Amino acid sequence: MNTSLKVGVLGYGRIGKIHLDSVRKNENVDVVSVCDPQGEILPKELPGYSNYRDLIAQERPDAVVICTPTPTHVDIISYCAERGVHVFCEKPLDLDIGKIQKIQSEVEQSGITVMIGFNRRFDPDFALLKKNIDEGVIGAIHQVTFFSRDPALPSLDFIETSGGLFMDMTIHDFDMSRFITGSEVKEVYAKGQIRVTPELSEFNDIDTATVVLTMENETTCTIQNSRDAGFGYDMRIEVFGSKGMIMAQNNHKNHLKIYSHENVQSANPRYFFLQRFRKAYQFEIDEFIQCILNNEQPSVGIHDALKATQIAQLANQSLNEGRIVKI
Repeated sequence: MNTSLKVGVLGYGRIGKIHLDSVRKNENVDVVSVCDPQGEILPKELPGYSNYRDLIAQERPDAVVICTPTPTHVDIISYCAERGVHVFCEKPLDLDIGKIQKIQSEVEQSGITVMIGFNRRFDPDFALLKKNIDEGVIGAIHQVTFFSRDPALPSLDFIETSGGLFMDMTIHDFDMSRFITGSEVKEVYAKGQIRVTPELSEFNDIDTATVVLTMENETTCTIQNSRDAGFGYDMRIEVFGSKGMIMAQNNHKNHLKIYSHENVQSANPRYFFLQRFRKAYQFEIDEFIQCILNNEQPSVGIHDALKATQIAQLANQSLNEGRIVKI
């Protein structure tokens, strides 16, 4: 494999822009092209297309990074699999388990590399937390608590097609539960409410949730979600074990604390995921490129997307039925 790759970025929304920046910074990527139906918004200095099929036909990329809406993912991956084009795809892969299983079979037969964008695994603090756990620093894990709160609700247009809070937002925490514990989920119990935005009832969605997962190794993972933490992006993990505890705290704009007679002041957490996980986005793209060059499988793939989607569906079932759902 040539060490200078050609990569196309499909979709030029907010996540497409950050992935494009990561691709362009990778030293093993030589030619970059970009595609979006709104062709007029594309950067003028790069080859631009309004249709991904035209990009693939004209540019003949070694790989593409899919940042398009979720319902398009499976069709694009299938198209790439037929043509031997490697794929990095943003989560969720799809909202339909059957479609994920079908595309998994197609990909396995094609031999292309497919990596899924569960970027939190690549955050330096979270990766270091995982490393310490694997090295036995806190002993056997007993409890894991995830705090995952967005600073503000996304647009209602996005909510309408997102698949709901569990599929769009908590799916990251479902993936991290498997990643941190090294175990699969055996029970799901979910509670959720609309506490901020009454309009969400039109979409059968919620903005606040607590989910308890029981893993096969008996670890309990508790996930706390909110769409509206006005103070910033609240993104923390606490892991309690037989020999101690380890925590990954919020990433703040700065680390100053100002002490006075009246109070103690500190900076808010970084505003949102684009700022909080900037390094993680770069590191996951770098791994994807290296997997292509070295003919290796990525650390997170379609199997992980399938598992996270299954857990999200069971969380919705638990919420609707008001009971623990066993796998």
